[in-house]
Amino acid sequence: MTSAERDEENMYNAGDVKAKEPEYSTLSYTWGRWRISGQDVNKHPALPVKGTPWAIPPISNGHFTVEAFQNAINRIAESSGVSWVWVDIGCIDQRRDDPKSQFVNTQGPIEIGRQASIFKQAKSTFVWLCRLESTKLSAVVDGVQQYGLDFSGYIWGRNRGKRIPDSLMEGLAKAFDYIFDDPWFSSLWTLQEIVLRNDALVLSTEGEPVLWNREPSEEYMYLTIFINFCKNTYREMEKALASKKMATMPSVVSDQATLMINHIQQQILQAGFYYLFSTNPNVQYGIARYRTTTRKEDRIYAIMQIYNLTVGKSVRPEENPKLEELIFEFAGAICQRSPILGQYFVHTQVPRDGTTWQITEQSSIPDALMMYHDPVDLATITPHRGGLAIAAGKCCRFPALLKASYDDGKRHPSDAVNGMGLNTKIFFDYHIDFIFPFLTRISKDMQPHQGARKPQMNYNKVLVLHLGHLRGGAKRGNQGFYQKHVGLLLYPTNRAHGGVWEGVTFERLGVCTWSHGQSSDLLEKIEWQGVDQMVLE
Repeated sequence: MTSAERDEENMYNAGDVKAKEPEYSTLSYTWGRWRISGQDVNKHPALPVKGTPWAIPPISNGHFTVEAFQNAINRIAESSGVSWVWVDIGCIDQRRDDPKSQFVNTQGPIEIGRQASIFKQAKSTFVWLCRLESTKLSAVVDGVQQYGLDFSGYIWGRNRGKRIPDSLMEGLAKAFDYIFDDPWFSSLWTLQEIVLRNDALVLSTEGEPVLWNREPSEEYMYLTIFINFCKNTYREMEKALASKKMATMPSVVSDQATLMINHIQQQILQAGFYYLFSTNPNVQYGIARYRTTTRKEDRIYAIMQIYNLTVGKSVRPEENPKLEELIFEFAGAICQRSPILGQYFVHTQVPRDGTTWQITEQSSIPDALMMYHDPVDLATITPHRGGLAIAAGKCCRFPALLKASYDDGKRHPSDAVNGMGLNTKIFFDYHIDFIFPFLTRISKDMQPHQGARKPQMNYNKVLVLHLGHLRGGAKRGNQGFYQKHVGLLLYPTNRAHGGVWEGVTFERLGVCTWSHGQSSDLLEKIEWQGVDQMVLE
């Protein structure tokens, strides 16, 4: 194999072989945690790749062998019908950690910043589960489907309402354990790659594609198929667990089966497969905390491409920012791209002082915030020195929005589907707990979360910064879509503003959304005030 260098005209030169923008495939796999370094480098074989100015790093045989790696690459060429394959180990300069090399400090990070376009433009993509041998993996794939089919029979089929055998749940749990135990499912880099290309074909240790269906016709295991299977199984398990909460009917699962269901659901969530098709990329950023990287700075570099953003060394290869600096830069870049997207989450932990506006891995996305379509931003959030941000836009008092939303209790949020009133939902960050009288008569989305702190805050001082609107739900009669407005909930931290909010410092409390039907008369009751400079900490 030969690594071909790309020139400024997108021409690839590999000895006598020259090609301009050739069709190619990509390989998603994991190896960094098993890279051999130090004095043992020369004692282990590495993939024989010619033409690289860097040494191809050897990988521990306990992870995969050179022969297995070679077989996987050969199989990709056979299956895809193209002879070009993008493999990071031979296409990204592996000396990028060496501060003595000027070449490394520019080209390596830049190539990492191109991964989104590299994967999206590939003719085909392959996932190599290098620890799962063909024979066993094929048997487990058959088994997981049969167990899943039997389980569905107790949810929707002829066994509906009957008690689900513990043995069935044990078989399903063991099958999922075997598949998810492959290190590919724990790498943060592979999460980013599969978000970019979930149509990848799954390969075994030997580089062989795996059959998902044998009859009536053979169908190979593409990752999209497995993701859909996991999502459907998760939903059916939710249905089974719901019976335990209903006093009017007997539970269909035992306590032991419940533990196994919870275990499987957690695996699916941590793999990112339940919400993978969400259009809000903040979902995957929240899942990133369950994934592994070799270097801590890769907590950002290995996820930034799902936003189509590049930060840090990828845009300034001569610099080497630390993780804390990268988190700030990344959060700011998302907000500058879209302040709606930059705030479309809830914190699951108390954020560090001065960083409440910043999204981090310790975030979560409620179901109502999963979809992110056609954003129209009406505010700005710009990162500022010291970890702060400067926001500008129109604000209103939180009580005014609530009053317009519910009109003193005379209207209900569900009236919005009939063209009346506002459908307002409020999502406090998990560490916030307001004991407000209106909590007794509004949607459960606004209820405080267990373990939340009880700050001494004045309800009347809470502000709503109107971030903009998205495409909401469909109107009745297929008359287009509602606009779903998004607001950022803020509270002053440095002084009572008395109606003057310019230059005041605020902390984030959460987000809210509202939409309306045919009539928007309630919105007209809200008094909005333009603000040019609000400091977010």
